[in-house]
Amino acid sequence: MIVRFPLELLLAFTLIFLCRLAWFLYRQAHFPADRTLEEVIPFLRPVYREEVEELTDPAGEEMLRLNLGERQFAKEQKRRMGRLLEQVQRMAHNAGFLREWARRERRTAWSLGDEQRKAASERLVAACIEVRGGACAIQVALHVWRTKAAIYPPARALWLSSLRKIVSFDVVFSYERMAEAAMELGLSAAENFQQALEQRL
Repeated sequence: MIVRFPLELLLAFTLIFLCRLAWFLYRQAHFPADRTLEEVIPFLRPVYREEVEELTDPAGEEMLRLNLGERQFAKEQKRRMGRLLEQVQRMAHNAGFLREWARRERRTAWSLGDEQRKAASERLVAACIEVRGGACAIQVALHVWRTKAAIYPPARALWLSSLRKIVSFDVVFSYERMAEAAMELGLSAAENFQQALEQRL
């Protein structure tokens, strides 16, 4: 039996692979393998979680569609899409830098035999991977829809609320869990930058 995958799915996986490869090569060339929390904080970008919740609220989207009508709603969704994409990119960006710090802390915990610090760093690494993966899936979905809309302008508007949860990934919940894991690791590692970290996340 021959299994055939939809063209869109194959395109999405190809884009994800190419994006991850390009990002890996870029980071290998321009960034160190790991960083301290002090080095990471200046690179973190503020994420407005309330805005993400507003943009992905199904009731708000339905109300917007009813008030604007289909055509105007599609135009408004393009603007809202840009705002969501910006926040998701910030989430993925922060996850990348926090993961560098967490991996460094994990190696330090192994060498010191500090089980609490090791467990906290592993939780943060796992949370960062989840956020990066989920954010990448949302970015791909948004770019695929933008391409469709450019090729066929009358295409139906994308409902941003459909991207809030992808399988078990919830963009807001997962990011909050990553932020909490980062604060926990800061305490375990006796870092003195918790306030600065909380403000950035």
